[in-house]
Amino acid sequence: MVLGRKCRRRRYIRKKGDALKKRHYNGTIKSEKITIIVWVCFSGIKLGPLIVCDTESVNVDRYLEILENGAMKFIDELLTPSEVSDTIEVASTDAYLFIHDNTPCHTATKVTNYLKQ
Repeated sequence: MVLGRKCRRRRYIRKKGDALKKRHYNGTIKSEKITIIVWVCFSGIKLGPLIVCDTESVNVDRYLEILENGAMKFIDELLTPSEVSDTIEVASTDAYLFIHDNTPCHTATKVTNYLKQ
C-alpha cells in the first residue's frame, strides 16, 4: 500500500493562453512515499491477527516470527474445540489451507523446514 499518491487523473481543456486555474487541479502532498507491509489470516468463521511490519521488507527470520505468532496460533485456535459450545466439533489437521506466494522469504529452506514440522 502506498500512501500519499492520488490514483486518478483529472483532465480538462483550456483555451490557448489561459492560465492554469486552481479550481482545475488538486494540490500535491509534500511528503516521501510511505510503504506499509501488513500480514493477515482469516477463516470462514473468524478473523485472525493483523500484523504490521515496521520495516520495508520481511526477511526469513521476521517471516518465521509472523508464522509462529500469527498463523500457527490462529490455526491452533481454530482446531481447538470450543468448551462453551453444546455441539460436537470435529477438528482435524487437514481442516485448513495455508497459501503463500513465491516471495524469497516464503520459499527459504528455513521456512520450508518449519512448515513441515
